[in-house]
Amino acid sequence: MLTFIFRIFRRLLEVLGLYKPVVWEYSRLNITHNVMSKRKLNKLVMGGYVHGWDDPRLLTLAGESGGDGGIRQRVGRPATAHAGG
Repeated sequence: MLTFIFRIFRRLLEVLGLYKPVVWEYSRLNITHNVMSKRKLNKLVMGGYVHGWDDPRLLTLAGESGGDGGIRQRVGRPATAHAGG
């Protein structure tokens, strides 16, 4: 889904008959009721509230060192995440 300004830009290029480049937009990943900030995660790890960076309660890419629990295991490989969009 393109933002308003990109839709206007794309329409202008169509009217002028110019090349329309592919535009990829990314937004910040927000998962409700979870800490995603590296600074805040670091406070939890250094304060001893969790058992290190591989604690399954943290939503890091790696997640649990055993292989289950991380975002990468939940979502799959990066190519799979882009296939649906």
